[in-house]
Amino acid sequence: MQSVFISLAIVFAVFLSTQAYQLKDDDRLVELCKKSENRELCEYLLQQDNYSDDYEHGMMEKRKPSFVRFGKRSSNLDNQDMMQMDKRKPSFVRFG
Repeated sequence: MQSVFISLAIVFAVFLSTQAYQLKDDDRLVELCKKSENRELCEYLLQQDNYSDDYEHGMMEKRKPSFVRFGKRSSNLDNQDMMQMDKRKPSFVRFG
């Protein structure tokens, strides 16, 4: 029981130290970007940060919903003609 408490205390201490280190880095970055000669570097860093956010967001949007991937249709269709249509079945189903 005591070893569990000690390990939790160590994990918490490491977490706090990384948070403090991150704050120091942010403060240093602000000080660096205040100087006019570092403007190009700061703009480049900001552009790279925005690019990585857009790239991750774009990757999430590319995944199609399951009813498109597996050829299923909604069960609550109002139009009878739509219900009578043959369901398209995929030629293969890829799990991954």
